Amino acid sequence: MPDCNLPSVGPSERLPAPVASTLNRVIGLDCHPDTFTAAVFKGSTPHDARKLSSVS
Repeated sequence: MPDCNLPSVGPSERLPAPVASTLNRVIGLDCHPDTFTAAVFKGSTPHDARKLSSVS
């Protein structure tokens, strides 16, 4: 597994927020044992985000 330079955390600790991308793109992935959905959005806020592509 690649080293992501993230601190090790316990059950009550929180990871820092990721650094924002200069591309303003977000990739969402929802996995279950029998299905998955993935989508790519572009926008600087959830309100401005527009779907670029998706797969189910």
